[in-house]
Amino acid sequence: SPPPNDYYILNDNKKLRTFPLSKTAKVIVLGWAGADATAQKTLTVSQFMKVMPGGASPQDPWRSSPYNITLTGGTVTRIEQVYLP
Repeated sequence: SPPPNDYYILNDNKKLRTFPLSKTAKVIVLGWAGADATAQKTLTVSQFMKVMPGGASPQDPWRSSPYNITLTGGTVTRIEQVYLP
């Protein structure tokens, strides 16, 4: 049968990679439901870290989403949530 919602994500290389995160990195997340689901919100790195696992207020919709990560000179400079229908 087709995958749910017609998409399938597979990490076939489980090698862990770590990079420093710029304190001024641009972090873009999406809303949670309905029309807000595609509305972009910009967070500071500090705000983002608070909603990720281990943060003060982990938020499941953002924690379990995939993100595109931009590296500049080996440092993370942009984190952007990927929209999944």
